Amino acid sequence: MRTMVVIKFVSAAGLLAVAFGAASACSTQGTEVQGSETNWLDVCASNSDCKVGQCVCGACTTACEQTTSCNAVLDTCATRGTAAFGALCGANTTTAGACLKGCAGAAACPTGTECIGTGCVPVRVSSNDTDAATGSAGPALQSTTYDAFTEVIPDPPAPDGGTGALSGLCLPRALKVNAQGETSCSIVVVGSASCDCSAPGLSTPDSTVMSAIIDRLRVLGSCDVPGTPACSDYCGCEVAPYAGAAFDDCLTSTALDGVGWCYVDPAVGWGLPALTAECPPTEKRLLRMKLRSSGSDARTFISCTTETSQPAPADAGAPGAIGDPCVPLDESKPAFSGFDETEVNVETSAPDCGGNVCLTANFRGRVSCPYGQPSDPATGGAQSGLTPEQECFLPGTTATAANAVTVPVNPQLVTRRAADVVTCSCRCDGPDLNATYCTCPSGFVCQNLVPSGLSAAGAAVAGSYCIKDGTQVTDPTRIAASACDEGPPANCGDPHPDGK
Repeated sequence: MRTMVVIKFVSAAGLLAVAFGAASACSTQGTEVQGSETNWLDVCASNSDCKVGQCVCGACTTACEQTTSCNAVLDTCATRGTAAFGALCGANTTTAGACLKGCAGAAACPTGTECIGTGCVPVRVSSNDTDAATGSAGPALQSTTYDAFTEVIPDPPAPDGGTGALSGLCLPRALKVNAQGETSCSIVVVGSASCDCSAPGLSTPDSTVMSAIIDRLRVLGSCDVPGTPACSDYCGCEVAPYAGAAFDDCLTSTALDGVGWCYVDPAVGWGLPALTAECPPTEKRLLRMKLRSSGSDARTFISCTTETSQPAPADAGAPGAIGDPCVPLDESKPAFSGFDETEVNVETSAPDCGGNVCLTANFRGRVSCPYGQPSDPATGGAQSGLTPEQECFLPGTTATAANAVTVPVNPQLVTRRAADVVTCSCRCDGPDLNATYCTCPSGFVCQNLVPSGLSAAGAAVAGSYCIKDGTQVTDPTRIAASACDEGPPANCGDPHPDGK
């Protein structure tokens, strides 16, 4: 199994204040009730599959633009940007909304549906699950990629006197979202002030998580050094994600009710594009949150994990030794905008490294495109009309339109070149007492890069990895920001260094 972990740290500048206008709904006439409740919301592939209504986003229902367009059985209109619409229609841009049976919290939904946000959505069988009709298994996954990242940010200000600040964290990579809009993220606010986790939306974090957070605060110099509190003085409260109507509000409205958070990714149907309008072109995803301030020395820890699958790559040739260059498999995706210098990415079973680790340590951009490519302000995608030397292409391919990277890409940083910080590596230390660890060769140091306890990666990938001596990073938010410039003269070499 291939595993990848991303650990990321950002500064206060990573917080984005969100302000946007609510979209207005158009008025349409009501729809006459037809058929029984059991006929509505059947899973369908075409209109002929439906005994009532039409096949809208794979369900027997009717299209709508507002709730008055629906009927007495399907009594709510799930419009674009809501949790129910995202679960039913994904990134569909031609359907304004679909009528569903309304639900609230634990309200019962018809058999074969589940309550997501404020609507009952049909439960579908994934192509990778067991086939419900035949009992046979779906296509086997050729490999699994595991992503995790941890953000450490200063607590956002609370100008309203402590009830929290509306803010968001733009993300350079997509998270996996289930049918309910859930991601495997946790948010913990810590500080040296006393912690009362009994308020709505808060809970006491697991002791293992708090132990990992205290260790990270110590590494960052936030405690146990002169002028800072003792690490033992810190406590924290975990922030729960929004649910029900509050979840839908988080995806569509500025009026958030109480402390909480949600994940917004308009590209796959979760939330309105206006929410990510102020995010950089390479980071059009958002963890939107309203947090409770916990003192001037507070920090917010955000840990997310996601699991994806992809086909096993073709044979990459002879395995690389520790320190040899490698190209992360993320770069085989045309819609991958590149890494961020605050990330540490660990990809296990990497083909370039003979099944060992391809380590990306505080690197920005794509290995295969040092100078990046600019965004088109009109579309948000890659700018058109560039020469092949100005464009990014999939690694190992020819410079043709079919192989082009379709999204904007940040240029690499002169001080963090791929040859130095995207290399084959191995785990040299960690919390797993039963694991076998490597010894770093001469010219390399064993650096703790993946803290244990902060993500579901657990003992399997947590710990230290061999990196080139001299490439260690103490504070990834203060890396020199000088970017590669294609010039002339080009200061970072070949614009396509992977052999195209």
